[in-house]
Amino acid sequence: MGTVAEKLTYLNGTKSSLKTAINNLGGDIDNNTTFRNYATELNDIYSNLPKVSDTGTNISLNPTLKGRLGIVPKGNTLQDGTPTPDTPVEIQSATGTQKVVVSGKNLANINEIEKTNNATIELNDNGFTYTRIAASSGDLFVATLSKQLKPNTTYSTYMTKDTGNLLYFYADELFDNSLQRSQIAYTAEYIAYTFTTDSTGYVVIGFYSTNSSQGGTGTIGNIVLTEGVKTIEELQKYQPYIEPQEVDIELSSRNLFDINNQTIKQDYAKDNDGNEIYSLGGNYTTSYTQVKPNTAYTFSYSLSSQVARIYYYTKDKTWISRTDNIKNSNNNYTFTTPNNCYYIQFQNVINFTMSNNIQLEKGSQATDYVPYYNYPLNKIGDYEDYIGGTPDNWVLYKNIGKVVLNGSEAWNYIAVAQGSLFRNYTATPNNSSLDNYLPISDYYKGIYYRNAMSRQDGNIYISNTSVQLDILDNRFTSDTAFKNWLSNNNVNVLYGLKNTQQTPITDENLVSQLNELYYLQSYNDTTNIDVTGNLPMRITASAIKGA
Repeated sequence: MGTVAEKLTYLNGTKSSLKTAINNLGGDIDNNTTFRNYATELNDIYSNLPKVSDTGTNISLNPTLKGRLGIVPKGNTLQDGTPTPDTPVEIQSATGTQKVVVSGKNLANINEIEKTNNATIELNDNGFTYTRIAASSGDLFVATLSKQLKPNTTYSTYMTKDTGNLLYFYADELFDNSLQRSQIAYTAEYIAYTFTTDSTGYVVIGFYSTNSSQGGTGTIGNIVLTEGVKTIEELQKYQPYIEPQEVDIELSSRNLFDINNQTIKQDYAKDNDGNEIYSLGGNYTTSYTQVKPNTAYTFSYSLSSQVARIYYYTKDKTWISRTDNIKNSNNNYTFTTPNNCYYIQFQNVINFTMSNNIQLEKGSQATDYVPYYNYPLNKIGDYEDYIGGTPDNWVLYKNIGKVVLNGSEAWNYIAVAQGSLFRNYTATPNNSSLDNYLPISDYYKGIYYRNAMSRQDGNIYISNTSVQLDILDNRFTSDTAFKNWLSNNNVNVLYGLKNTQQTPITDENLVSQLNELYYLQSYNDTTNIDVTGNLPMRITASAIKGA
């Protein structure tokens, strides 16, 4: 097959074979179909195959066939409590690093089984054989399998055995903290149990030999560990352990400093007590950046002068303290936030610009500069953000809007029966959904507009009349006082959008990770998908349906 003619003949034969195979699966390829469009036909066949799907943060799809696993990242929002102007409650979004792990039915990795001091073991494809070496002739543990599983979750396990072998389940290596278990079946040939993990999710499975003779041997086989309550018939459909597939989706960069949304105050600083000092030539102070308490951060930059100070603030932006003048020739500085610190500001004698390569990151080590980006995924009721697209062409579909109220807005004070109402017509112009009037705020309780007749102090809502934002706060009786408070207590508001907003994802790192997510594979029988993060994003996962 050396000549060009021979290669073309071989290629045409391959093309004909592909045409036959695709048409046998339901394709519609004829002599006018270009070779490039064969892939389109295959994708159409895949799209039309029956699927099994589910949505959540921990998903188990069954029955599945091996093939491409469709995963759509979706929003998740959590507010743990009801906010008031005096006791704000943080709004958490699915952001940061989201780890997606895809595993098969069997979680028992044979290679993780370890012998005890009571026996030698020899591993095989689905279990092991053991030989007791202990001098005593009593019942003994011969091997263990330690697993980090999900907390407070039920699992089923199964094994074939010789006469005289048992299973025990413990929450530690000392075998003194047994887990609740129930027997599904126990025969001379096999054992099947269910057990529930404790709050740690850690479990030690102890293989126990009642073969009392020194030098006694035994065989354990077809070891299965799987999530959920399973029948004997399901457990006996043995599948070997498959190494999980893992992808990290970084919805936000490690750089936490958003230079594009900083309002830099010139000739401005604060003294040791937090008092404002103006007319200080050459001093620049950033706006607030949110941080976590008692956490190490590193601030790095390429400024010609050092960062002068860092200001620390509480959750309601009350002054805590400031650092001494920072002197570091390496152009980076590591600091730990106080126990009650939720916001910081930076003050410097040189203005902050994009060219300074400013980076704020968790930890005590400065890493290479990366631009700030953040693609948070939120959900309010039926409205949710999601990421869609194909490799190298990913789009963030925003159905949740966000506004940060900082007192620069135009507010109208209106005296109403319930007290002081403050109205803004431009915070959410023509963007609020006309059929979802429920906003979420970190300082005010969101209510539906249709319930506005029962509105009360501390409520926030969006009217459908002209899509204005209304806040009831009886602490103030003028728009000036209200705006002054907002300037020191920025209020975050999330709300449903009338029209979906599309933003192309351009960060190369995130695009590469989404490409990896696209090519994840499902398994035969059962496919488990678990998402972990500070607040796990929800996903919709789908796979080809098995028999």
